[in-house]
Amino acid sequence: PEATAPCAVCGGRTVLCCSGCESTFYCSPACQQRDWRTHRAVCGKSKAKPQPTTAPRALSPKCGDGAGPRGAEAPEKPEKPEKSLAFAGEEQLDATEALSLRDRRLTLRAQAVLHERDGRHHEALEAAEEAYEAAQQSFELSASDKNRRGSPEFEAAALVELLIIVRSAYAVGEFAKGLGFLESLISAADRLAGVRTQFPVFHPCSAATLLCGVAELCLLYDHQERGEEYARLYLSMARLAHGDGSAQAGDAHQFLSSALAKLGKLEAAASEAQRCLDARQRSCGSAWGRPIADAHWNLALLQAELGQFDDALLNLASSRRIQLRLSGEGAETASLDLAAGRIHRATGEFQRAIRCMRHCVRQRQRYLGFAAYETRAAAQETAEVEEEAAAHAQEKEERERRISLRH
Repeated sequence: PEATAPCAVCGGRTVLCCSGCESTFYCSPACQQRDWRTHRAVCGKSKAKPQPTTAPRALSPKCGDGAGPRGAEAPEKPEKPEKSLAFAGEEQLDATEALSLRDRRLTLRAQAVLHERDGRHHEALEAAEEAYEAAQQSFELSASDKNRRGSPEFEAAALVELLIIVRSAYAVGEFAKGLGFLESLISAADRLAGVRTQFPVFHPCSAATLLCGVAELCLLYDHQERGEEYARLYLSMARLAHGDGSAQAGDAHQFLSSALAKLGKLEAAASEAQRCLDARQRSCGSAWGRPIADAHWNLALLQAELGQFDDALLNLASSRRIQLRLSGEGAETASLDLAAGRIHRATGEFQRAIRCMRHCVRQRQRYLGFAAYETRAAAQETAEVEEEAAAHAQEKEERERRISLRH
């Protein structure tokens, strides 16, 4: 009969050994899998075998069961190529480890999202970094080449971690780390949204959302040119996904307008704000929608910065009419009155400015209270305008008196 050796795990007698080193015996693949974490460190480094009376063949018992006559040789059979026991065990263990890493990563991701939502940026950054590292390890252990690091599947799965890392790093002041991960995020977004290629992975709706996030983070880290570029890409993708006159296209126009205003490109920002207003008017079922009022307001502020005071006052009046119809007098109409008063002050129409600002102060006293910061600030600004108006009236009176004396 065949000589046997003890299994390295359970001690049972076996004629099977590891095909990698041929020095450790196992009775089954299950025992080899349980021992693989320890054995893989030394597998293949030594060819020394235990000394059974008859050395067994690797991975299969010897031919013959002892039933034949002593000394009789078993007929030779052609050897069939068999899958390595060690290789199969390694694949199964890698798959198991990948699943464990995936579960750990999902747990860490959920913790990072919760920490970020609660404003605990340090904890969110730590959990997101650990989740991203677990994602790398998990995909490296995957048996499929399409799941390797750098593939679209890996990049799509790691987007949440990247976004949280970049935002949290900025919040806690670790700008160097945030910039490094921002580059990884931009590279992933380019491939997934099809920015540099002809074959996007994401649907245009998802691609638009991703590009909006990338643009916002670029502006946050003062990458102004990149921020503008991705804001325009976000607009193009939103129009492709939802149409020119959709509410989503209006959001994209407004985002681009805000980005351009931040970069000091006020004329281009006003142009995008006008397109946003057009999109709002087309997408809203009624002419009295709040998004239309907000679009009028934003456009008026940009026009005031450009010195287009008449157009700004018209848009403020339109916004005020909509707000008044929707919710009546309140904090929103008070803010519009204050904005109109500032424009009148800039044009030298002090009486109109005082009238608008006094109305703002009364409404804020009524709806916010006398001690509210907004109320006190509006009252102080109104007092300054009144003093300025009195000085201007006195100067005008003195000038007229001098003219009359000359004649």
